[in-house]
Amino acid sequence: MKNIRLIFSPAWLVLLFITCLVVYLYGFSEWLFFVTKPSFMSGMTFWSQFKLFLLSAFGLCVFPVFGICVLALLDRILRQSILVVVGIVLPTVIISSLLLILVDNFTYTVVRFGIVSTERFLRALYGLSFIGLNVFVWHKLKSYVQVRSKKKHPIKKFQSLFFTTLLVFSLALSLHENLTMRVPAFSSGGDVSRAKNLPNIILLGSDGLDATHLSAYGYERDTTPYIESLSADALVAGNAFPNSGTTAGSVASILSGKLPLETRVIYPPDILRGKDSYQHLPGVLKRLGYYTVDLSVPYYGDALTLNMLDGFDVANQRSGSESPVTKISRALGGGDSAYFVDAMLQRISVRLMHIFFIKPMINPFEIVIEPTERGDEQNRFDELISTLEESNSPVFVHVHMLGTHGPRFEIHQPVFSAGQAQERDWMIDYYDDSILEFDHYVGELFEYLHKSGQLQNTLVVLYSDHGRQWTIHERVPLIFWFPGGEHAGVLHTSSQNIDISPTILDYLNVPVPEWMDGQSLLQENLESPNYIFSASVESSLIEISKDGIWSVQMERASPPFYQVGYVGLIVCDHWYELYLQPPRFVFGEVDEYTATCDLDMLPTNEQAIQILLAHLSQYGFDVSSFPDSIPIRQAQ
Repeated sequence: MKNIRLIFSPAWLVLLFITCLVVYLYGFSEWLFFVTKPSFMSGMTFWSQFKLFLLSAFGLCVFPVFGICVLALLDRILRQSILVVVGIVLPTVIISSLLLILVDNFTYTVVRFGIVSTERFLRALYGLSFIGLNVFVWHKLKSYVQVRSKKKHPIKKFQSLFFTTLLVFSLALSLHENLTMRVPAFSSGGDVSRAKNLPNIILLGSDGLDATHLSAYGYERDTTPYIESLSADALVAGNAFPNSGTTAGSVASILSGKLPLETRVIYPPDILRGKDSYQHLPGVLKRLGYYTVDLSVPYYGDALTLNMLDGFDVANQRSGSESPVTKISRALGGGDSAYFVDAMLQRISVRLMHIFFIKPMINPFEIVIEPTERGDEQNRFDELISTLEESNSPVFVHVHMLGTHGPRFEIHQPVFSAGQAQERDWMIDYYDDSILEFDHYVGELFEYLHKSGQLQNTLVVLYSDHGRQWTIHERVPLIFWFPGGEHAGVLHTSSQNIDISPTILDYLNVPVPEWMDGQSLLQENLESPNYIFSASVESSLIEISKDGIWSVQMERASPPFYQVGYVGLIVCDHWYELYLQPPRFVFGEVDEYTATCDLDMLPTNEQAIQILLAHLSQYGFDVSSFPDSIPIRQAQ
């Protein structure tokens, strides 16, 4: 303590102690919030969760403590006592932010009213209250520092002992993590120097599309006139299937080329971890020199929320580059610590930007559920066009549109639903109109590409994450428009969404990484995969969490299958689904499958069950307790 006092005056010692204390308190409060709700921590042991709190708080301490130290040294050199007053601002902002978060969590949980609900006057009132709170806290801290700095022992002995022990323990954990943690596989795979001239790449998806409702796939209604007119110059996968029945699981599998059971990303709050965080298509393209942008669904399909690292430069107007605070946290505590710190910073930053009218806060639940909240479809499309206009380098843009999501649809120009009222969920006329409106966006995109002269240097891929009502055994659209109409034709062999990334890389002449489970659809003599696997969530585990979003209640997700509700298998024109909770088996035929099938290659129901159990076992799920006999029925 005497050596420390040679550098720090009593006032600075008190301020240093307060700053560290409030940082740990802030970290503990947020940790308690995450650990008591469905979150990425839900599957961790209590020790892992607690260790995450210590490492994250330790990482958060670095910048404010560094700031206090710099000001203390300047004070000793310049003899400017006013610097202590300036230094008090740091813990003041932290305490005020903590109080704001606590109040907002409480009010939203109890009465469903919070910062996200405020507009105009109430929004401004929150901002003024936050400013007033900072002034109040600053005065209180100033008085406390002045009083304690005049004491013989400015920091009480038990406080000093407790906090020194906490910091030393946190430091020991950080050193242990750095010595034992595995370095993630940053390599995106393959020799990128072999790539051809780089076209712009647009990966354009619309939520919940059944191919059987697209006129481009033979539907009797003219739901996709633009897509159909463009299909002659495209590679059309006639029998494509999703690999997940949820947006999060599907987006993660599409961009990584990996099956959901491998990454364990099925449904929020699942995130990519370890090497999976770095092995993905946008990471490969970024190494090639692409400017990468994600315009998707906040929370449910957002690449940064999924912990997709070193991939997107911008994701839903958030920078894909880690902040200095997050980088320090990653260095001190590893990937989970960095993810937690980033989540904490996002939680406070979006609230502050909302109450100070910088950027409105988004409620992801309402965006997905309420069709009136999907007015940002045009904004998302406009941002795609702006990205194409403004970038000087080749761009990769992933766009996920929501107009076709359901169960209700916001229709601007009714055609099939004209004169009707949307009185119930999933009305087909409204669903078809939503597809028609998405088709208009596709037409606008190609019209822009043609007028801007970019059409011959742009690869456009159309996909859907899953079928209508989250089905995984219905065909989904998958269409590739290559520059110059290359590879045009209809592909009747079965394909899947995890083939998208390998196909793009193959077209660029970049070797497909070994870690991708899919295959390029540009191969000569392409054969249908023997099996197409998918996985989806257990629906009874999905609830609306305290902060108003759909999540898996992970405390109810128990081994051996956790949140996985069922796994699917497609073999030619037959589908099989093994439900795990409770065990049962359903099978049926794929609607309007366009290829002929060899009946001898189809497994029996019992064989299909064993294939699906082997698939689960391959990715670490314990199937030893699965019953030998389960109910089997054919879908109607």
